[in-house]
Amino acid sequence: MNLVNKLAIEGKELAFKVFFYQSIVVIFITITVLIFFGKFTAFSYFYGGLVNIITSGVFGFFAFRFSGARQNKLVVKSFSRGTKLKLYITLLMSVVAFSVLGLEPAPLFIGFMVSNVCQWAAMLYTKK
Repeated sequence: MNLVNKLAIEGKELAFKVFFYQSIVVIFITITVLIFFGKFTAFSYFYGGLVNIITSGVFGFFAFRFSGARQNKLVVKSFSRGTKLKLYITLLMSVVAFSVLGLEPAPLFIGFMVSNVCQWAAMLYTKK
């Protein structure tokens, strides 16, 4: 296995581990919020966490789609596309959260931020 493929595989593995840790934390805290604050608040929190998890997964897919110096232009395009899609999906899901579902803003933003902090912590924790 060459170095380029090894780096791409390690990147995909890291992205999956981060996705897994984010999901576990969001589910655990959602259950806790459900017990203490009720269904609607728990759903608002869960949806906020879900926004970050989904968009991070989309970005991770595009970020590690290509690798290697020969595919440099494809790597840059893929990162750019992943970043743009992450932004668009975040915007779309936020519009749905407030205009269609009418979710509570505070739990939604807290869920989003906890998921985001969990993402950073998971990357630091799982890094070799």
